[in-house]
Amino acid sequence: MTKNITYYSANASELAKQYNSVPFDEVHKAWLNEIPKDGMVLDVGAGSGRDARYLAAKGLGVVAVELSKWHSRTCPAIYCC
Repeated sequence: MTKNITYYSANASELAKQYNSVPFDEVHKAWLNEIPKDGMVLDVGAGSGRDARYLAAKGLGVVAVELSKWHSRTCPAIYCC
């Protein structure tokens, strides 16, 4: 696990650009109709926060967890959804 966290921490900016370039609804189109109208979501391995932002914008409460230093470098505010 440490090797993965180190990789994501070292490449945070480039990975965030890559992930954010593809919209949530494009990546997860197979199960969009399964998203509840209300409730809580736990996003483990939240990365750039793309999914957490989308789900929070839909009115869900979101707890996003990211172990790498990604969040502090690329998206410090998104974890307050």
